[in-house]
Amino acid sequence: MTGRDQYPQRANFSANRLIRLMQKSCAANSIGIESCWLVTCIALVEDSKRYSGPVTFWSAQLLPIAGFQSWGRLDRARAKAVEAGWLYYRPGTNRQSGVYWCLIPEAIQRAFNDSPVDEVNHHFGDHAEVNHQNGAHDGDRPVIETKLKRSAHGEPSIPVPVPIPKRVGASLSRTPNAKFTKPTAEEIRSYAIERGQPGFDSEKFIDYYESNGWRVGKSAMKDWRATVRNWIRGGGTQSTGKASGNAEAETAWQGVLDSLKKHSRFHQDKIMGDIGERAWQAVRTMGLKKIDEANDFDRREMRKRFIDEFQKQGAAA
Repeated sequence: MTGRDQYPQRANFSANRLIRLMQKSCAANSIGIESCWLVTCIALVEDSKRYSGPVTFWSAQLLPIAGFQSWGRLDRARAKAVEAGWLYYRPGTNRQSGVYWCLIPEAIQRAFNDSPVDEVNHHFGDHAEVNHQNGAHDGDRPVIETKLKRSAHGEPSIPVPVPIPKRVGASLSRTPNAKFTKPTAEEIRSYAIERGQPGFDSEKFIDYYESNGWRVGKSAMKDWRATVRNWIRGGGTQSTGKASGNAEAETAWQGVLDSLKKHSRFHQDKIMGDIGERAWQAVRTMGLKKIDEANDFDRREMRKRFIDEFQKQGAAA
């Protein structure tokens, strides 16, 4: 293992310092509350182990511990924390759990010291912006720019993240969606193993979506992990399965699953508009309700039946 992959030496109460610096640097505004909470959970377990080594978790364990309602939310929160430098994560295998420990990004360590930041009891002024924060080292510009509203006496209050949210009644602008990055075969393989599918054919997954421009149904792919989960549930891409039929039928089946997830089975007109007449006729032989409520085994059988019906519809056209 490289130096980066080795658990670092820790001082006592390192978790307390890490959580304070997350709060002081307004990390929740850049990586989100869920990512901050995940990092906090890992830090607290490190502390309970007296910093004797890394924390190990199966992803299925973290879902209830950290309160995530879906695999996708855990994946996104973990990826943001790792990318921002607050968390180390080494994915597990089908026989070994994932490895975690917390980190403090170097830029945050340079920009902020460990002095307290809390409320100052003065009336806020309306102007005066400064590019520093209580507790930052003198002469250093913090990585996260903040605005401090000055009081009538010229003393700064607690930092407010830039941009300052609009007043009550005004709509808040949303952060633009992150640009989609195509995964590598190794990334797909590691993720499939983590989901308990060591036989998942990652090369086939890549070839399939390269051939259709990385589209799911009629829409551009936004989350490849969610698509892998759908393929696993659909049973159409594991190397242990039978041949998946032609690419057009596979695309149509994936479109049915995605449209069901997007609209629910009670909006049949929207689903029909998404998947088209030919796929809709194949779906009608089973019924949306049965597809929606099916377990993994039944859905694999439905997929085969759908492909047969879809191909019949094409031959009859």
